[in-house]
Amino acid sequence: MNSIIENFSRNNWIVVRKEKVENFINNFNLELLSKDKLWINAGVVSIEHVPLDVSNYVYYDVGKIVISAPINDFVIIEGKAINVMSKEFCTFLSINADVYRFTIDIWIPNMVFEFYSKGILLRSCEFSVDIEREETFIEEKGAQLSIEEGEADFLDMKYGYDDFYYPLGIMNRLGIKNIDLEKALNAPCSIYRLEESRIEKIKNEFEN
Repeated sequence: MNSIIENFSRNNWIVVRKEKVENFINNFNLELLSKDKLWINAGVVSIEHVPLDVSNYVYYDVGKIVISAPINDFVIIEGKAINVMSKEFCTFLSINADVYRFTIDIWIPNMVFEFYSKGILLRSCEFSVDIEREETFIEEKGAQLSIEEGEADFLDMKYGYDDFYYPLGIMNRLGIKNIDLEKALNAPCSIYRLEESRIEKIKNEFEN
């Protein structure tokens, strides 16, 4: 369980049917860097030519895309780029499939959940916190999905800010259980690099 918390407590990712991956790779002209690293160790692969420091932390390795091994009928696509390119990525992926996009940053804390279908954003939900007031704010758009209904009893993570692990609960109801995530994290993943022009565009977005 610790590996799940470590991987997803500060991450941006997309859940999509595994048959959509090849088209995604081709459409965004991703360059394969590695396919034998365990997902849990993907962080050791860097696309940068300078060391990580406080001046470049925000956009360091922003062009790196990690794609998990298949998890039942799905794959997970993760990377900092999703924070900027989520609309472009998800609109493309959802033309003929349902797509789920998530962000967790437990240190802010912040949580984002989006659902796309037929190239359209149909549902979004964002949690944020007013630390001084100790209040959680929820901003929602679109109709609640059936997988969101009922008590979220599986969200008792015992790590604090349980609500902000909402994406793990959604994946649970999609059939991606915690045990499946553990197995995938300890299986080889595929690591790609975005085109340089896209990387520069994303870095400019972060800097502005």
